[in-house]
Amino acid sequence: MLAVYCKNEEKECGYPVVTRCVDGTLKIPECFKEPGRVTYNMRPKTLPSEIKMC
Repeated sequence: MLAVYCKNEEKECGYPVVTRCVDGTLKIPECFKEPGRVTYNMRPKTLPSEIKMC
């Protein structure tokens, strides 16, 4: 099992979504948006895992 963080744009908060590997394939939740390099390195406090939780 693995948790990824999604962002509720309306409430501007983050929340974890648990996913798992099925038959060797990790199913990524539709709400998950992988951050770009600039966001990850220059604006890490804006990531769903770092903002207030819903």
